[in-house]
Amino acid sequence: MWIYGRNPVLEALKEGRVRRVLVARGVEAWLLRELERLGAEYTLVPRIELDTLLRTTHHQGLAAEVE
Repeated sequence: MWIYGRNPVLEALKEGRVRRVLVARGVEAWLLRELERLGAEYTLVPRIELDTLLRTTHHQGLAAEVE
């Protein structure tokens, strides 16, 4: 299952429920630093890839596949 948006993804990372993280190219640097602080491995992708995968543009540049 995919979740998206900054707060839901960051909370899932803190809980250890994340399998994979996708980040849109061009997101703010603080978000990348926070992902690194949480030990998240992520893949940078074009924003259109997130739009297509999630079928919405309301993802704030961040999506995660969770258990």
